[in-house]
Amino acid sequence: MSKPVNRILFIDDDKYFARIYLEKLSAHFAVDYRQDVEGALAAFQSATPYVATVVDAMMPPPEGCEMETSHGASTGIWLIKKVQKEIEERNIAVVIFTNLGAEAVIEECKRLQLPTDRLTVTSKYAVPSDMLPYLVQHAISRAHSEEGVS
Repeated sequence: MSKPVNRILFIDDDKYFARIYLEKLSAHFAVDYRQDVEGALAAFQSATPYVATVVDAMMPPPEGCEMETSHGASTGIWLIKKVQKEIEERNIAVVIFTNLGAEAVIEECKRLQLPTDRLTVTSKYAVPSDMLPYLVQHAISRAHSEEGVS
């Protein structure tokens, strides 16, 4: 019997970071990559069994949503809010990468009533690319250890 494959969704509009991180993540996970929010929304709405997502907090917003996303400063957080039901139902671990301060992102998540105890927020610059797979695995373990806890 083969080992189940952990599939993650990586969302980042920055091709430079994406190339580096995808290389490291692909050594540990099956990775689907989306460069824009529209593609990410479609991926979340598919039946693909993701165990985690890594999403950039700052991306271009979908057309017409500029004000909702603080003109792109919180597009990744907006995306997580849009797919919160799918994330909770499928117990998907969430890692939010930011170039902003992590505290500002956490406050935005609280304002939108996202379950901050189930999110991992970190700076892109604080996590060396070699460490990202371990950060994601930790987030997955944390999400699964809280499964079934009310």
